[in-house]
Amino acid sequence: GIPALEATLTRGCWTPVERFAVGAEAAGVEGIHARARLLAPDGQHFVIETADGAVCTVNWSLRGTHNVANALAAFLTARTLGVAPEVYAEACASFRGVRRRLESLGQVGDIEVLDDFAHHPTAIAATLAGLKAAVTRGGRVHAVLELRSNSMRAGEYQEQLAAALDDADGVWVLTPPELGWDVPASLAPLGTRAHCLPTDEALVAAVSAAAGPGDRVVCMSNGDFAGVPGRILAALAARA
Repeated sequence: GIPALEATLTRGCWTPVERFAVGAEAAGVEGIHARARLLAPDGQHFVIETADGAVCTVNWSLRGTHNVANALAAFLTARTLGVAPEVYAEACASFRGVRRRLESLGQVGDIEVLDDFAHHPTAIAATLAGLKAAVTRGGRVHAVLELRSNSMRAGEYQEQLAAALDDADGVWVLTPPELGWDVPASLAPLGTRAHCLPTDEALVAAVSAAAGPGDRVVCMSNGDFAGVPGRILAALAARA
């Protein structure tokens, strides 16, 4: 399990603990109550298998193994409340997700623009991994990032940022002059994939010019990002 969670559990837990894992994470792990076997790498199709033999197949619109992990947690909770596996699977099929969690804003041709609330390295990495698995051959993932949270603005994650963005084929970061740390230096391990733009106007222009057939553009911020996601979509439509 996740070390921080395991450490917390050692301090005492007064409810039953059920463990779950996704894909290869479950291999050789003892005490797993439910596991997901992926039928598609993007996590939109998977089978839930339990230690007592219950099985259900989930087909839904959400992407990413982090969402599959959430589905497993919900499955175990629902089972505790007496919900049948087939009823749970039907509920997943009708679930359309929540706003700003890899939310698709639309497509221009076969370029898709998405909006996501990811704003720290762990969430950024999970978002990009989920999107990367969904991209078809030849398509690229463009990560567009606003360093808006207090911790990001203070540079607390500057050493982890490049690794979190490594699944992106193009990285586009809004870096206004008032940021108090060297963002380009932090992103140097990404080489020519990384681009730092001082204004949202420059960011929209650069990303919309770079996006090509089959690409996915995901905009990540814990704020409204000055409307950048919608503006990129509009710029793509204007050039089409």
